[in-house]
Amino acid sequence: MRKVAKVSGLASVVVAYASIALAIAVSPWFTWTGNWLSDLGAHMPSAPIFNLGLIVSGALATVFSVNLVSETRGVGRVGALLLTAGAVSLCLVGALPEPVGRAHLYASVAFFTLSSLALIVLGAAVTVMGKHVQGVMTSLAGVTSAVSMLYPRPWPGGAIPEIIASSMFSAVLVYLSLASPWRARGDSNP
Repeated sequence: MRKVAKVSGLASVVVAYASIALAIAVSPWFTWTGNWLSDLGAHMPSAPIFNLGLIVSGALATVFSVNLVSETRGVGRVGALLLTAGAVSLCLVGALPEPVGRAHLYASVAFFTLSSLALIVLGAAVTVMGKHVQGVMTSLAGVTSAVSMLYPRPWPGGAIPEIIASSMFSAVLVYLSLASPWRARGDSNP
């Protein structure tokens, strides 16, 4: 299962950014300062590319994070559970696109909130394990994600904060897929 989870974690990132890039490529109307990434899921021909990409990416991230839950305890498990909830929320962002209405907003807020919290908590768990640089970097990724979404911006769209936040999530997913600190420690994890 670990090998499947590792590949799923890495594939999640590839699928997410490939679908976002392709959706942007077929959407000449899209601007980074005037739109939200989710706008790509509300217009043709980008909608099926973007929405299906998020659903598949979220499903792959869910496979990875469920495995992480089984490898962790204590604070690490709390972080892994938050990561799982964030991954499921990502599926929902694609399954409930903007035209659905408020459900999309709730799914999006859940994804960015849960993912940011997951990174902060996972970073704390990694720090407690003695991997201070990796732990602090993971927590900082979570803080950066949250700040990017909450910081006031002088333009109407939120695509830039969304790509910053999702990049932080993706960077940690790659790190945990390639070098999970829990695998190296066996049963002695926090």
